[in-house]
Amino acid sequence: MAGLSLISIIMSVLTGERINFLIRACGGMLAALAWRPHWRRYIILVVVEILAVLSVLLFSPSIQDRYIDKFIESIPTGAHSTYYRDIGAGIVVFKTAPLIGIGPATHRYLCPSIIGENSELRCNNHAHNFYVQIVSETGILGLVTGCLMIAGIIWATFAGWRQNRANVVAATSFVVPFGLFFPIQSTGDFFGQWNNIFMWSAVALALASARTLALEKKK
Repeated sequence: MAGLSLISIIMSVLTGERINFLIRACGGMLAALAWRPHWRRYIILVVVEILAVLSVLLFSPSIQDRYIDKFIESIPTGAHSTYYRDIGAGIVVFKTAPLIGIGPATHRYLCPSIIGENSELRCNNHAHNFYVQIVSETGILGLVTGCLMIAGIIWATFAGWRQNRANVVAATSFVVPFGLFFPIQSTGDFFGQWNNIFMWSAVALALASARTLALEKKK
């Protein structure tokens, strides 16, 4: 299992997808804590993940630059960060229609006319954060109902951990939606992009696993 984790983490780093790598690495560590934690094995898992990352960074300066220098540069603390500009544009759009928003998947069309000549902000296809996008396109009402939906999904998968901790799939299925919907991360388009197929397929599998395996335990 340590060998498989090593290969998986190395492949995640090589893709260059920083957020997906963090979800993968942190999700693995959270799952290890959720299902029968054995501290010696857990420390081995953490060490394997650290060694995998260090080995890739040492042998690939371009990846090292993307995961360290570009990552620090992208932290949304000012206009130097593209994420700051994208998220900031979403917040400005939200202020124009705070209750019901401007409509799902309309950010790309209406944002340029809303922010005008503000050079600190940038109108992308979406706000690059699920919660900012939801509140800007569906307003406070959409944000409240969306958060309730996401919380319901996480709670439903968490039932697997509460009711069948002996099964590794049931006990760790909550990690999937918890990681995918973690609020402080950059994300794709909540309402649009084709790669959402993979996200919702993973959520559906986690829900099915938690509920089905938990029911089997009850029987």
